[in-house]
Amino acid sequence: MGFGGLTLTAPLALTPDIEQPTSHEPFRLIAVDRSYIIQAYIKQEWKSLYRFDLQEQELPDYEVSNWYVSTHIPQFWL
Repeated sequence: MGFGGLTLTAPLALTPDIEQPTSHEPFRLIAVDRSYIIQAYIKQEWKSLYRFDLQEQELPDYEVSNWYVSTHIPQFWL
């Protein structure tokens, strides 16, 4: 998965609270409840990018999301 210009360029270990180098910025995972926040180190500070959990996903979960992203036209484009 990607997130704008801050796309991961290497896999991260699912180990919280350690800085993990990539070919671009360092990243880290922060454990929160039963989920994780992924952060990138940018301009001398950690910035949160998104949150995820380890809930198993089934193929229909991806199909619906993919259909929406590939067919939705934001209102500001109209």
